[in-house]
Amino acid sequence: PEAYMDEPFHVSQTQTYCAFRFHEWDPKITTFPGLYFLGVLCSIFVFATERLPELATRQWSMTFLEDACVTPVLRATNLVPALATPWLLYYLLRR
Repeated sequence: PEAYMDEPFHVSQTQTYCAFRFHEWDPKITTFPGLYFLGVLCSIFVFATERLPELATRQWSMTFLEDACVTPVLRATNLVPALATPWLLYYLLRR
């Protein structure tokens, strides 16, 4: 898919984290690093659920996430906080 707005920076940074290169940082980015960890976690989940039988039968290396850190998966990562927001707001307003 074609990159939207500042996606080239964010997708690239998340893919760097998916390669377990946490010490590399794009100085143009001002977003909190936790967002990128969330992208990595979602990519792990997607990769594991898609390839569970394959993972059980073959050896894999630490570069396995590079296949899963693709733009559609990273865009879908936004669903996690979006779906949690109403519940969190309800919880906070009830206090």
